[in-house]
Amino acid sequence: MRALAVFVLAIAPRGAVIKITSHSHGKSAVHRRLDYISREGELMIETETGERLLGKDETKQLLNEWSEDFGRRKGGRDASCIVLSFPEGVDHGTA
Repeated sequence: MRALAVFVLAIAPRGAVIKITSHSHGKSAVHRRLDYISREGELMIETETGERLLGKDETKQLLNEWSEDFGRRKGGRDASCIVLSFPEGVDHGTA
């Protein structure tokens, strides 16, 4: 399963908080999720491999690559959205 990791920096009194906020099944559901997370391509997203994408064209290309593996299991989760929140001043690349 491929997962889309979106890094969100937030002020937190303790360590990092990790939330699995949603799962998506099928190309159209994952497309809607990517559009929502990236605010229609306005915000940068980061893939599970650390690749950073900006804009609708790059997001669409990623979706087309991922969707080759979608739908092989009925009711399967084709993508998961994971939100990481760090205390202020923490570099997400080293956390």
